[in-house]
Amino acid sequence: MSPSSQPVLISYSGAPSFISSPSWSQIQHAFRLQFPLRNIHWKSATRTSLRTIQELDVSLAHIDTLKDEHASQIPGNLLEKPLLNIYLVNCEDSDVEAYRTTLKKEVKEWHATVTARKNQEWLIIQVVKPESKAPTGTFFQLKGSVLDKLRSDFNSDKRERCVQLTWSNTTAPDSPIVWGEIMNKLKDGLLSAFESALIQREDDVKRSESQRLMPGWNFCTFFILKESLASSFRSMNLLSEALLQYDELEASFFQVLREKNLSWFGTLITPSPKDDSCSLLSVSRKAYRELILANTISVFDFRIYLLARQCEILGKMNRLQDACRRSVAFLGAFGRRLREVQDTLPPYFIESWTYSSALSVVEKCNSWETEHQMDKAQIASLNAGKGELLELARTQLDIVGVRQSHLPTKPPFSSATSSPPVVQSDELKEISNADFKKALLDKDIFYELYISVTNRSIDMYAKAGRRKFALKLHGSLAALDIHRGRFDAALTTYTSLPAHYAPHKWSSLEGLMLSRALDTHDALEKRKDREWMHVLLSFLATYVEHGTDLLLSKEDVTTYIRDLVVELRKSASELDQDLIHSEHPGMTVKIAPAALLESDKDGSLLNVVILNRLPCDLPVDVISVTLSGPDNVRVKFTTACEPLPPGKTDLTLSCSASLPGLYILDTTDIRLSRVVFTWAHQRDTAKPQRGKEKQHLVRIPKDYQALTVQVTQPKIVVLGKRPSVQLCVKTGRNDVERLTLGLTSPSATFHTKDAVIDDSDNAAEVLTTSEEILLMHIPSHTEVSLLVPHSDVIGPTIKVIVNIQYTTTTEPSINRSIPVTQTLLVTLPISVNVEDFFRGTRLFSRFTVSTTSHQHVRIASTTLQSGDDSSLKIVSCASKGRGVISVTPNQAADFLFYIDSTEPVRQSLQLLVRYRMLREEVQAIIEEAVDTVKDHSNRNRLIDLIVRALESDASWIQQYGMTGEIVLPEASLGEGLVGESLEQSHKRVKEILANRTKGASAPGTWREMVIPVDVPSMNIIASVHIEIPLKTDVYRFYAGQPITATLSIHSSFRWDTGSLNEDREYKMQYDVEEMVRDWLVSGCKRGDFVAKENETYTVSLTLIALHHGELSLPKVAVWALPVGGPLTMGSLSIPATETYQKHGAEKILVLPRGGRTTFVTDLA
Repeated sequence: MSPSSQPVLISYSGAPSFISSPSWSQIQHAFRLQFPLRNIHWKSATRTSLRTIQELDVSLAHIDTLKDEHASQIPGNLLEKPLLNIYLVNCEDSDVEAYRTTLKKEVKEWHATVTARKNQEWLIIQVVKPESKAPTGTFFQLKGSVLDKLRSDFNSDKRERCVQLTWSNTTAPDSPIVWGEIMNKLKDGLLSAFESALIQREDDVKRSESQRLMPGWNFCTFFILKESLASSFRSMNLLSEALLQYDELEASFFQVLREKNLSWFGTLITPSPKDDSCSLLSVSRKAYRELILANTISVFDFRIYLLARQCEILGKMNRLQDACRRSVAFLGAFGRRLREVQDTLPPYFIESWTYSSALSVVEKCNSWETEHQMDKAQIASLNAGKGELLELARTQLDIVGVRQSHLPTKPPFSSATSSPPVVQSDELKEISNADFKKALLDKDIFYELYISVTNRSIDMYAKAGRRKFALKLHGSLAALDIHRGRFDAALTTYTSLPAHYAPHKWSSLEGLMLSRALDTHDALEKRKDREWMHVLLSFLATYVEHGTDLLLSKEDVTTYIRDLVVELRKSASELDQDLIHSEHPGMTVKIAPAALLESDKDGSLLNVVILNRLPCDLPVDVISVTLSGPDNVRVKFTTACEPLPPGKTDLTLSCSASLPGLYILDTTDIRLSRVVFTWAHQRDTAKPQRGKEKQHLVRIPKDYQALTVQVTQPKIVVLGKRPSVQLCVKTGRNDVERLTLGLTSPSATFHTKDAVIDDSDNAAEVLTTSEEILLMHIPSHTEVSLLVPHSDVIGPTIKVIVNIQYTTTTEPSINRSIPVTQTLLVTLPISVNVEDFFRGTRLFSRFTVSTTSHQHVRIASTTLQSGDDSSLKIVSCASKGRGVISVTPNQAADFLFYIDSTEPVRQSLQLLVRYRMLREEVQAIIEEAVDTVKDHSNRNRLIDLIVRALESDASWIQQYGMTGEIVLPEASLGEGLVGESLEQSHKRVKEILANRTKGASAPGTWREMVIPVDVPSMNIIASVHIEIPLKTDVYRFYAGQPITATLSIHSSFRWDTGSLNEDREYKMQYDVEEMVRDWLVSGCKRGDFVAKENETYTVSLTLIALHHGELSLPKVAVWALPVGGPLTMGSLSIPATETYQKHGAEKILVLPRGGRTTFVTDLA
């Protein structure tokens, strides 16, 4: 009996009158609408996890139609017999009498029959009408319902097997209220019966398996027994359990195979008609089970049957990709097994069977695919499986094509050196696949079939995203084109495939395609153009990675590669434009971490090691290395080169410009005629980096004898005039023939046409244009300073980019170019604030100088100048012995001047501040000390070392400010010292700096800043004085004593520059300060008066001290009242008034009041 899937059987029975009634027909119809059952949860006692049956087909059958047969000796499906029996009781719930007299006996007879059957469950369903009511009884008479009677009569255990179905002609067939409880009972009964039958069958299987080593045990009998479990699981829609049974059977077969005990089988294979062309996954092609039971099935048929059953279940489970994978594995493994007995089989039987079987599996999967919904991942995996099957079929065509001389005996068709003789048509009678047979006999048909199958496989691989497999098959089609003489098509394919291989690092396949593309190109004798060069360069790249494996067919690999390189140079010389090729592995360049300086001229050298990985000389022309630095500065080292031999070659590259600093290796270029090999070494910071790869850094040392250009602030700065920068050009060792300076900035415009030399004694020739500055004939060791005006700048800094190009008298043909980028602070290093005090005819101005940065500033002097005005007297209030003053971020400096004038001052003054940065002063001292030791060869280097040492540690600053000594930090002295001469010079300079005294003058120049100062104007200057007249030289004041005082207010209009009317007058008010803790003031404490030029207003006051001690006199506030006039256009304005207290520093000594007091006490 076939183990094909069948629905679960449920038998029903009832009174004949009810079963034949229209009512049952309606109920039966509604009953069938509830099927298939869904979401059945099965928790087996023999399994740990919960299984869910999504759908379960159920078939209803009358119990009389299921005839009891004698138990068969052949194990069958557990679902061949009913798992559940139903009895329908058509009786109203209140008709207990009818039940007791008639129905009870019928139900009992049915119950006795079904309970006698093994592994079957039963269920009684009472059919009632909706309007019927359960009977009611009194306290002494309990009548009960029919359902209660059924439960009490037949429910022998705890399980409820009696349910009620409420039904009428108007009941909805699919009502969940009506069928819900009944369906649950059905599921429980079916699972219970299946569980008991399953446990019994599994026990039989275990018992049989345990007897495997005993005499008389038969594998085929065991197979049929265990397969009954698989078919039962499959009928219950437990597909994973069913597949597990077949997998275990396959494992058992392999165990038998290892034991070499195949006595239960026939021969390995007994070919029958159409065995080589029938569908591999068909289970009905032969009577497999009968052959198994008869112990005559061949291993060939048995393996096919087992695979077909497994794939059938996989198809139901929507695991089509697994079915493809198992089929590919089976065809490959069993095909190799059949080749062991190939001589006993008809010619090409194995190839025809493998070819036909692979295609039949593809077709079967296509039919299954239409029955399921699959996501993208499943479809891709399925297409990959189909591609493997189609490629397997294509492989069979390779085998037969080579043997029939349709294909050449070489890769990719065959790896053999010779092929068997061709099979004639009369030997192919037993091949039943007509298409395959025609292809064997006709070359053109073979090619069509070969291309068709290959394209189908390519299409499947492409849909699956397996580009490598698809591209490999494209290569085989190109090889077929070559065999058929279609060279143009083959060349097109070979040249297009490497571009697809390269992104996936499939270098071996890429190299193979490139090699064949070159051979095909030569065969066509085509022109070696740019496309050919790209193919050749790509081939050389794969060659150096995979070596001679790509050229197994070439006898002399070195000669072959050398000829290709020679052809490459010859073809490259004919190009009209450069051909750029990036990251070629044929050469590698190793860069030294530090450059070297030229000994007698500006420039630097860079040592590199070139590794030629090709087996022949490489005729390169120029090698260049580009370094990248800050501000987009790029330094290029180049050298002309002889042909590079295989292996390592040491070279020295040169750069004519001196650009010290730390650089990143940017690019390396090697030119071979018009072909430029380039390597980019900088990483893309936007992409994540793998590993710990670091940027390659190259340090270029500073050449202290080279030409340099510095951008600084000018020595003299006049506020209010057009700003400028100072360019300092130092020629160093060079006799400069011509030097061009171009200045640009993103935030300012330079007026180079107005540039002037800052040193009138310098004899350099200067030509200026609106674009650049040209200097001619500058001797060596000369310093030229230029002032270049520029537009106003928004912000504290300006970025200056100076492009320098110069030639020297010794090398006039070399035009050196140096880009210099500096960020210059345009804000002044000091700020000046002024505070004015009016005192009669004098104006006292206090100028506070502070630093605007973290650096210290040295102030030599400040001068307030008045120009040509002889009537103005300006006097500095500083002491004559005042020396250089240091201004720090925490300490400012004050400078006081007074201005005395006989008439109002209307002109501006100028404040001249001579200053320099502490850094500049110390550097000048260092330069003087270095010049003292007279080590000219190391002068600039020694200065640079000491300055950097002082920059690294600021501990010397405080001691320098107190003693004038400069003590070099010990921690940084040894860095950079090379050579005994330099070390001795450094030691002497250190002693000179440490022995300086504070009074020693510091060399160097001072900067000057000229600030215009406007003299302030004041309408009224009021001088207030509270005077206490003294009668004698010694006059004492006591607390509480009235003291007579005089308040005088003197008015002056001398500092009023807005009016020339000397007779003007102002209405004023005054107010004496209330000092309630010290003084009691009596008299006219506040009042009005009229202020006139150089007149004094007086008033008497009486002061009473409230306590003893030194008391300050009260202050007096004076202000002007609003006035109007023609200057104010009729509106009122308040004249500006400044009041100063002449008695502000005076104090009065108040004594405690003396006296005697008598106290009388009672002594009793």
